[in-house]
Amino acid sequence: MKEKSYQVFVSSTYEDLKEERQEVLYTLLQRKCIPTGMELFPPVDERQWNYIERIIEDCDYVVLIVAGRYGTVDDAGLSYTEKEFDYAVSSSSSIEAMPADKRETDSTLVKKLDRFRKKVSKTVRLLGGVRRQRFRFSFQKA
Repeated sequence: MKEKSYQVFVSSTYEDLKEERQEVLYTLLQRKCIPTGMELFPPVDERQWNYIERIIEDCDYVVLIVAGRYGTVDDAGLSYTEKEFDYAVSSSSSIEAMPADKRETDSTLVKKLDRFRKKVSKTVRLLGGVRRQRFRFSFQKA
């Protein structure tokens, strides 16, 4: 019997977390998962966001890497990473989250980032950081 492959949406800021994302993607591929993420379809308009929502809905899991950068914001001032997280929560997605050891340098976004990190920690259990140990998922394959 063929083992099921899980599709996993990886959410994070991008430029500051390239190495961490690569570590997560590598681990997902080793576990025979199918990783996907926003870098494959950058958010340029509302139509693109609707596509991202469908991708999140189609995924078995969402992995969120929360670091020290709030990220690119939409017209309402919400980062796309937070927007992805909120959508995953509202669609009852299975979410894994982990911190990364980096800090926001834009003082205007520090409060938003702190609020977002608190929201994440109240909603899902944070796993160990990407760099502290080989990234391990807490979800179990059926």
